[in-house]
Amino acid sequence: MNNKNDNNQLDTKIEVVTPENIRFSYRLAGPFLRMQAFILDFMFMGLFFIMLLFLYVAIIKYLPNNDNVFVYYIDGFLFVISFIVFWFGNAALESIFNGQTFGKMIFGIRVLSIDGQPIHYQQAILRNIIRSADFVLGPFLILFMGCNSKMMRLGDIAARTLVVMEESEKKNRAIIRFKHPEIKTMIERIPADFEISPELSRALSVYVHRRTAVSQQRRWEIAYPLSSRLAQKMKWSNSYNPDLLLCSIHQWNLDQEK
Repeated sequence: MNNKNDNNQLDTKIEVVTPENIRFSYRLAGPFLRMQAFILDFMFMGLFFIMLLFLYVAIIKYLPNNDNVFVYYIDGFLFVISFIVFWFGNAALESIFNGQTFGKMIFGIRVLSIDGQPIHYQQAILRNIIRSADFVLGPFLILFMGCNSKMMRLGDIAARTLVVMEESEKKNRAIIRFKHPEIKTMIERIPADFEISPELSRALSVYVHRRTAVSQQRRWEIAYPLSSRLAQKMKWSNSYNPDLLLCSIHQWNLDQEK
């Protein structure tokens, strides 16, 4: 029994249950991989500041020597821009690109809320502002992250976020379509004004790609909570197969995106 617990602690995979009762399995990004992504982001930020410096020199070069007031305005403007980029640049990227900065994109990692949902801008700002507190820990930050089961730094704990690998999401990019007659019938019944969120679309894609790994009975159990909500939203009152309903909505969504 003890050996089993030890193995679970060493495993970097975690399971997250979304509010729609969909269970996802993610592999946590380790501190060294996250550090590489951060260094790359820092290099991108440094490159931006260098370009800003060249722009500043170019502007100053063509200003009259006695136009000191305008120089002060330029200094103030560039200072504000630098302050915003330094403290909120990564937060803005994580908000726009669904939990990723340029460095995270290159290294294939992403920030998520602890409930498996995409992070919102408040979380992105909070976790990046508290990064300064992480720097205080210095090399002990790696030890701190290793001592908690989700490898969370102080910013992650405050913002209730975690960083995961993208390997599972990349596998879900292949398009799966169904020829089951019941699915075709369900697709025809879906209202034309029916809408699903990007998060739900992603959840359906994950479910469709993983459903073949479990039994039919287990598919029913997994699909029922979400399918019942969607059926209610579409005002379906008769009986239906929860598993096939999720598959039909997934395929209907793919058809709508064409």
